[in-house]
Order: sequence, then structure tokens, then C-alpha cells
Amino acid sequence: MGRQVGEEALDACTWLGRWDAPAGTYHALARHLPTSGLTLVLRQLAPGSGAELTTLGAAVQGVHVNQAAPWRIYGLDLELPSGWRLEGLQQLAGLVRGVWFHYGPRALRPDQALVMRRMACAGRLLGDGSMRDWVRGGLGYGERATGEHEQDGVVRVSTTAPATNWWRRWCGRHDQREIHAWRIAAGDRLMVQEWKGLGAPLPCLRGAQTAPGSSG
Repeated sequence: MGRQVGEEALDACTWLGRWDAPAGTYHALARHLPTSGLTLVLRQLAPGSGAELTTLGAAVQGVHVNQAAPWRIYGLDLELPSGWRLEGLQQLAGLVRGVWFHYGPRALRPDQALVMRRMACAGRLLGDGSMRDWVRGGLGYGERATGEHEQDGVVRVSTTAPATNWWRRWCGRHDQREIHAWRIAAGDRLMVQEWKGLGAPLPCLRGAQTAPGSSG
């Protein structure tokens, strides 16, 4: 990251470090969450102030691995059963994208994946077509819809495709994907939930979608 030029204990459980590099100053924050026994580590990938990192770290709450976890970040608002871990979060102009993997008890590899996308300008994305047509238009090569349903403004499309794992494909098995999509009137946002994996799929995780500091 660069040459460390400073560190600061913000409280008994939080530490902020600062590094200088040719591109600028980077920050990293470590916060211990004693109730859940977890330690949070945040690191900047681009030079910037440590204020946003500190604010984000202070707002995080730890949940034990065998408990359901609520997620309220960058406008995403959902609650996942135990076993789900956040693997990546992307915030760009007009888009927030979160990726979670599910791990069973003592599992080393995930068996399910969840992607949540919150996109701006839903009216432009959908154009004159329906939300169902928009979802179907985004299916991958070899993927086909096996079921469709629409209720209370939520479109659900079930799909199947040849397995990406060569052994499962050799056995003639297919990958299943469940897609839910709905519009958020406030701010003209479009939410898309994609589940893929083994076992029973997640239900629609439509929530308030009004988390503080929402963007995208």
C-alpha cells in the first residue's frame, strides 16, 4: 500500500492507519466487534480522506455466524439467513452491486450465490418494454426461462442453463437461477435480485430500500 506514516486509536476497539504512496494517501481501519467476536477490516483502494472510512466502520454491527444478518448499505436493504457472507460491494454512479456467498456448516466452498443490483433511471432502462421483457433480454447464452410470475409489482423469472461445472454437465445436470426484479418509485430505481446455486432458492428479498446514505 505504501509507507505507513501514522496510526490512531479512535476508541478501545477501533484503529485507523495512514499510508503514503506515489498516488496519494491511503487509509485502513480495523474495528473489533466484541459482541459477535468478529473483527472488521476496511481498506481504501484509491487515495482519499479517512473520514468516510471511519463513518462507515462506526455504522457496522456484527452478527454471529449462526444468526440472520440485516444489511443496510448504499441503499440496499435486506435480511439474509445464517451462512451468508458478503464477498463484494461495488458503488458507481447509477449502480450499487452487492455479492453474497452461502456456506453450509463447516463448508470450505459456497453452494449458493446472491447478487443484488440497485440501478438508477429505471424508466430509461426499461424504455417502452415491460420489466419481464427486460429480464428475459438479459439472460445468458444457453440460458432459457422455465417459469415466469408477476405479483404486486415484482417480476420473477426462473431459468436453467447447462452446468458450468464440467462434472455436473457430464452428468447432464443444469444450473438453476431465480431472478426477481421490481421498481422503487422514489428516485426511479430498479432492483434486481439474482440467486444461483443448490437447494431451495431464496424468496424475494424486497425491503424498504430506503437505507440512509443511499446512492446509485
